[in-house]
Amino acid sequence: MQQESHRCYWIWVLVCIMVVKVSDVSGEGRLSLFNEQAERIFGCSADELDKLKSQGENNLYFWSKAC
Repeated sequence: MQQESHRCYWIWVLVCIMVVKVSDVSGEGRLSLFNEQAERIFGCSADELDKLKSQGENNLYFWSKAC
């Protein structure tokens, strides 16, 4: 009888999760934006944001302008 070998691989992927507060005259609410929508707003990927953070830049406004 042949023994089967199973292997498990972990792949780590960075994703953007953005929570925003929106409001108008009728009230306010919070929106959770996940990877695709958040990347559209930032104008760059989670990997690019991580690279900026690793370079010591912690200003989110800078991140959105640098991408």
